[in-house]
Amino acid sequence: MFRWIGTLTRLWRTRRWFRFLIYALPVLAVLVLLGPALGVLNQLLKLGVGFLTPVVRSPGGRFVLVNLLLVVVVLVLYAKGKDRIRSLLAYQGMKHFLSGMQLLSGGFTREAARRFERVVRLSRWVDFERTLSAYPEIVADAEVRLGLCAYRSGDLDGALRWLELARKRKPPAGIMATLREVRAVVYHEHPSLADETAEKELDEASRKDPSNVRVNRVMLERAEAEGDVTRALDLLRRIHAATEGDDRRDAGDRLVAYLYDRARTLHESGEHGQARGLLKEAQGVRPGSEAVHLLLGDVERARGNEAAALKAWAVAPGPASRARVARILEAGADPRQVLARYPHAAVLLDVARNLIGRDAHVQAARTLEKAAAIGADPVEVEKLLGDAAHAAADDGRARLHYLRAMTRVFGGRAADATDMDTDMDTDTGAAALPPGETR
Repeated sequence: MFRWIGTLTRLWRTRRWFRFLIYALPVLAVLVLLGPALGVLNQLLKLGVGFLTPVVRSPGGRFVLVNLLLVVVVLVLYAKGKDRIRSLLAYQGMKHFLSGMQLLSGGFTREAARRFERVVRLSRWVDFERTLSAYPEIVADAEVRLGLCAYRSGDLDGALRWLELARKRKPPAGIMATLREVRAVVYHEHPSLADETAEKELDEASRKDPSNVRVNRVMLERAEAEGDVTRALDLLRRIHAATEGDDRRDAGDRLVAYLYDRARTLHESGEHGQARGLLKEAQGVRPGSEAVHLLLGDVERARGNEAAALKAWAVAPGPASRARVARILEAGADPRQVLARYPHAAVLLDVARNLIGRDAHVQAARTLEKAAAIGADPVEVEKLLGDAAHAAADDGRARLHYLRAMTRVFGGRAADATDMDTDMDTDTGAAALPPGETR
């Protein structure tokens, strides 16, 4: 008994036809008990057969019945398959949109425009907002892309027309940002629009999306044409902050060039504080820029801070910075303090060259001894000692130092160098000894 009850319960839960059968049993029972009701049904069936019999026998009637049957079949198929048809059309629309995006990124503007136009045409037959839940704003995006394609093709009026259609659809923020970007560029390049209108459009796009690189570049172009350096610097900062990769590197180089030129102008006009701030900013963008560090050192020295100047020059230890440090040393600065902030022995070699040129041979020799003591290039030290001796008309000593330099360059053994030193000492006497050596 309980097994039969369990089986019936399971059929009730899993089989729809069983539920319909249970529902129909009371109705059949009522119909059986009520004989007049069955008689009414019988009369209705006779009337129906009597009406259809002459219709079926005539050709016109058969034609009408066939057409009615076809209409019913079509309506049933549409009712059952309309969702499927909408899904297929939505799939075709997304397929054309993605294909257009791929062609547009590859530079095939006309082919991409054809794909986006197909998306717009399909939107007349299917509501993408209801059918394509994954991307309901596909039509507005396609119209924005059509405006971009028209702009790239030179049809500025067509671009504005497509963008206006997209704007009326009230797209979301992401698509609206692209729309404002393209529209601002089109307004900027449209020959029949006033500059005030284009400027207003650019300002609005920049205000709503300050990090938009394309809008900022157009505004930078206008600022450069107007000679507004302050605005150009602000726009370059935005572009540098919003870009990545190679674009960021190029934007950084351009920003540093602007900052450097502006700082140099301020430095020449005596506004060293503002120049220092701009150079510090440029230093943060390009920490290894030699020109920036050289100018920063010049600004610091002009402000009376030689320690900061030496620190800035030490980052770019080239000939230009060494020449600046050499002038400080020649002015009487303590070499130990200078080298503590500018730890490059090559500057002492530059000082020694200047001293040799001024016939200060003894001072040059002492400077070279200090350079050798802090790790200067020994070959260069020996060569300059030879130059100093030659300038002092001491050819024997000069020959000794030149031979020592050659020995270091060509990797001679220490014994060979000692033999040469002994020969030179025999030929030239005590005068051949290098500075600081005694017998």
